[in-house]
Amino acid sequence: MKYILDDKDRRIFNEFYLNPFQTYNGIGKIVKLAPATVKLRIMNMKEHGFLRKDQQIDDILGKRIRSEVIASYSPSSIGLIRMHVLFDRIPNVQSLDKLVAYCDEHPYTHYRGHIFKNSVNLYAQFDVPIDTLDLMRKTLNEVGSYLGVENVKFVSCSNNFYSYPDFEKIDIGSSWNNQNEDTDDYYINYMWNEFQSNKKPYNNGVTIKKYTMSNIDAKLLRELSINAKVPLQFLSDTYNLSKSVISRYLTKLKQNVIQRGVLLYDESFFGLNNLQVIFGKFSNHSKLNGKELVQFFESYKLPLLSNFYYDQDNFVLQTIASPLISTEIAKFLWQNTVPTELNVNQLHVPNTLLYYFYHENYIDRNTWNTDEDYIKHNPFNVII
Repeated sequence: MKYILDDKDRRIFNEFYLNPFQTYNGIGKIVKLAPATVKLRIMNMKEHGFLRKDQQIDDILGKRIRSEVIASYSPSSIGLIRMHVLFDRIPNVQSLDKLVAYCDEHPYTHYRGHIFKNSVNLYAQFDVPIDTLDLMRKTLNEVGSYLGVENVKFVSCSNNFYSYPDFEKIDIGSSWNNQNEDTDDYYINYMWNEFQSNKKPYNNGVTIKKYTMSNIDAKLLRELSINAKVPLQFLSDTYNLSKSVISRYLTKLKQNVIQRGVLLYDESFFGLNNLQVIFGKFSNHSKLNGKELVQFFESYKLPLLSNFYYDQDNFVLQTIASPLISTEIAKFLWQNTVPTELNVNQLHVPNTLLYYFYHENYIDRNTWNTDEDYIKHNPFNVII
């Protein structure tokens, strides 16, 4: 039976979602409920599976508790670049299993997910040192060729932004309310028309500052990717540092490396059951060129969870929405980018995996392990 959110639960969830780093006391002040009530209701949401339940895992750091809150970091801030890779047309189950094993073995894998459409594909993200991009492309092409994959597509992006769901536009237990009440137009078209009417000069002045991590920073980043609510006392005891010192490390990471806290919940509760990744190429001949597309998505953000990655010519858009609005987004991009370059993929949620930050890649002082054996030969051995 699906868990039912009442009005108090809804208010707590909204605030918790927007800022998962908030304390029960902080949420309570906003929603005007006692911290004990906030805690009890959040525990109840976890118990019923609406929020991810706590689970003990055996990690390379030791036994850890995985919670409903994790930290999402910026690769660019620590000298990495995110490679988006599509292994297109995997020939058989054996090759798929080996490709998954390869992703599990590779030290720089960030994410992977299965795609089932006219063939079986695999989408993966690798956060790699910038100076290893050529080696990674060559290596992944060799992996694809060895396993009989028809094509391997790459997009490497140092720029990205994200948006949050607007739960006021969701009919609970039903579907996304994706039409504008006044015009009966689909929401993304309504947003586009509004953008065209109110377009302002755009200056993307976002610059990523590089942060020099210590080895303790790298380990703490892994801790936060497992459980962003890990108790300060536990970290103090584990790393033999005072709570005040650990707190300063965490504060600097959140200021310089962590993009946001992520609350893990059951998206299907809101009808958000279509996880989609779209590869595309900007068009210089469309009414919506690359610069305008970036400006549109960044200033008129979609009312759903989305990550938009881009470079000068290419983009990758990840969204989770209802099937209907996912189709509208794909159609909109098909009309306003290079249609023949648009590659729309629906990921199979049970076969997706987000990897914890792997601190052992990091040596020290902005230095990463780029040894060819480490990046190429050792992971390749798992598929031979």
